[in-house]
Amino acid sequence: MKLHRIRLECTAIALLLGCTEVYAGVIGTRHDLNGLLGNRAVTEDFEGLNVPNGAIFFISDPLNSTSVKYGQGPGLVVPGVDISYPSPGNGFLMWIGAGYLGQPSQDLGPNGTAGALVLDFDPPTAAFGLDLLAFAGFPSPAGVEILAPDRSTVLFSTTVNVIDPAMPVFFGFADPGGIGRVRLAGSEQSPLIDDLTFGAVPEPSTFVLIVSVGFLLARSLRTDYS
Repeated sequence: MKLHRIRLECTAIALLLGCTEVYAGVIGTRHDLNGLLGNRAVTEDFEGLNVPNGAIFFISDPLNSTSVKYGQGPGLVVPGVDISYPSPGNGFLMWIGAGYLGQPSQDLGPNGTAGALVLDFDPPTAAFGLDLLAFAGFPSPAGVEILAPDRSTVLFSTTVNVIDPAMPVFFGFADPGGIGRVRLAGSEQSPLIDDLTFGAVPEPSTFVLIVSVGFLLARSLRTDYS
């Protein structure tokens, strides 16, 4: 009977939260990412610039929703993300056409190996995910570094092996406190990116609701087992 009562209270909590999940850590699949972000999710597929198949357009950074490149724009990418390649040299972004060295569709990357491709989220995102790719014949481990909204505190770092452009590798991460910056670097070739999905951090009132409901759940457990 006590277990039944707890189940009812947990169901009420889920309804009160609107099935919102609070999760921090690596996200395994794009399906899981979309489940976490819900209707806050936006996706940039890097098809906004008209790049001929098999071609590359070199883009001076930063790249954001206000950018005008090759006479096209603004609105080349979705609002909320600023993409740059602050390399030690005169680095450029590459907007890569489908078919160039095996790319399955248009994607984006840096034109060198020094430095890192940087994604800045404004406002910070609660979670993000993207496909990592490499040029055909140039496999490379991709270093991923995730930073807090202050863009200096490292939340997480890892290395992802990227081998075949025909088999993009999904990587995602969530932190309810917010993600302000992501840095992507490679030892042989900095990774290419496609299908970047992200969403804003929920309003503070959402977190207050989550904390309040957590207190109610804890109290229900104490009531039944004290």
